[in-house]
Parts: sequence; structure tokens; C-alpha cells
Amino acid sequence: MRHRRRPRGQLGRTGAAARPVVTGVDGSEAGARVLETALAEARLRRALLVVLHAWADSPPPHRDPRCVTEAGRRLLGERVLAHDTGDVDVEQVVVHAHPRKELVDRSGGAQLVVLGDRGRGGFPGLLLGSTGQALLHHAACPVHLVRTTV
Repeated sequence: MRHRRRPRGQLGRTGAAARPVVTGVDGSEAGARVLETALAEARLRRALLVVLHAWADSPPPHRDPRCVTEAGRRLLGERVLAHDTGDVDVEQVVVHAHPRKELVDRSGGAQLVVLGDRGRGGFPGLLLGSTGQALLHHAACPVHLVRTTV
């Protein structure tokens, strides 16, 4: 699903600003700080912000994968509405794909990827989660890791 709000001031981007800032939303509480940082980066760069929710649970948590996709759409909508997007153009994307792979793939067309240092994983002693590790090693653009743990 792609939902785009296009304020008048954001039309006609060229150069690096034509490439988006990309962030992943996993539904965690710490994700609010990540989304806030991604919005600030997109505003600073006068760039589109792509807010991505990817899920790859197999089998899906519901028998009908459309239920998971719809839940992802609601999650993104709620998270984006909780922030002042101001003059930032936001595109919401929900895909059935592995989050690491999807973010690495999207980094090829992005000017920046913003994500948290930790996600939903269950290893509290780790300083950096597996998605952050993958992006640091394989992203085709700069990666901004937001500290979400104390």
C-alpha cells in the first residue's frame, strides 16, 4: 500500500533531494523516537520520507495475509498521525518481505536510512540488533542509527 501526502512546497525535487529518506516501523514503543528522527532528517533534506512496515512471519499470524497487511497499514497510519509531519511528504509502504532485505534493497534508491539500534528481538544484551547490523554492512547509502535503549 502506498499512501502519499504531497504538500505544495515539496514538488520539483532534484538531485539528492529526489531520493527519499527511508525508515522502518516495527510497532515497538522505541519506534516513535526513530520516526521522529526520520521526519527531522527528511525535513532537513527537503526529501520524501518513506515509512516502511515489512513482515515476513511464516506462517502469517493470521490465516489470511491480507489481515496482516491491513494491520500494518493501521500501524503505520497511527504512528505517522502521532507525529507532526508538517511540510514533509510521507509515503507509507506495507510489504510482505523480510525487513532487513527490504530495507537493504530500498537503500539503493535512498539518500539515508534511519532505524533504531534495536528492534523487537529477544536478546537484551546486544548493543545492535540484526537489522541494524545488516544495514551497516550492506546498505547502499548512509545509515542513521537512533539509540532506543538506555
